[in-house]
Amino acid sequence: MAKRHVKSFADRTVTVEPAYDGMSWVSALLRCDDAEAVRTYLDSLGTAAKAPGDSRTADQRRADAFSDLFRTLLDRGLDLDGAELPMFARRRPHLQVTIGAGSLLGLDDSPGLLAGYGPIPAELAREIATDATWQALFTDASTGEVTAVGTKSYRPGAVLARTVIARDVTCTFMGCRLPAHRCDLDHTPEYDPAKAATVAQTRLDTLYARCRSHHGAKTIKAWHVARDPDTGDSIWTAPTGHVYRRRTLKPPGTAPPDPAGIARQGTSAITAPPGTTSPPPPSVNGAAADAGDDDPPY
Repeated sequence: MAKRHVKSFADRTVTVEPAYDGMSWVSALLRCDDAEAVRTYLDSLGTAAKAPGDSRTADQRRADAFSDLFRTLLDRGLDLDGAELPMFARRRPHLQVTIGAGSLLGLDDSPGLLAGYGPIPAELAREIATDATWQALFTDASTGEVTAVGTKSYRPGAVLARTVIARDVTCTFMGCRLPAHRCDLDHTPEYDPAKAATVAQTRLDTLYARCRSHHGAKTIKAWHVARDPDTGDSIWTAPTGHVYRRRTLKPPGTAPPDPAGIARQGTSAITAPPGTTSPPPPSVNGAAADAGDDDPPY
């Protein structure tokens, strides 16, 4: 039994999965005493005497206490020992919501986009906006693509980096939900040092957010990726020759909303080599997460 416990303890994990109507499931596989510590803490708050005017049930108070713990730490930018949280893309960890200006002002109810989750109701996006710092994204009136200036340097400036992160929302590999601010900013096509003095290769239309694993899959040539010049979509080619399109997410309000398409990150298999079977599910197929990098993380 002791050996089985050691193996099982190595499997401890926390998962977050989208649920329904702007909700998510948070699940944790923990050692039994750690799990009981969590339950004891939440029960102590959930069963405490209600304050006057508090109409929440015990379950609701436990759920609120659970989320308040992490909200407080994230807002402070500190861990439990008081040390600062690690920076990603030159910014501390944060939530990212994209919402059209009309919806933000209450002129329409186009859904917002919560990084790592997908579409959320306009009312919820506006509620999150109450305490948020906002960055304006300017889009092409005909295509809805975000526009921005470029640079001749290898690394994007802070404004360009933030714009790429805000545009992509998550890693731009099919189905990957890692928030863009935790991803590498990867050049497509790859940056050519020989052209550095004459060509602005670091632009919004050449930079994409890609998590370390999927960035590595591209770098070691397990998967190949190109940009669709008409739409800005990422076109991924698998080792089998199957081709997938990861649609560029347009800011809410710039195109007719397609919540189902947004939720699945706009992925579709578009071609398959003659004589092959149905396309395989998108995956890295074992590519090393720390494979040689075209661009370093920020």
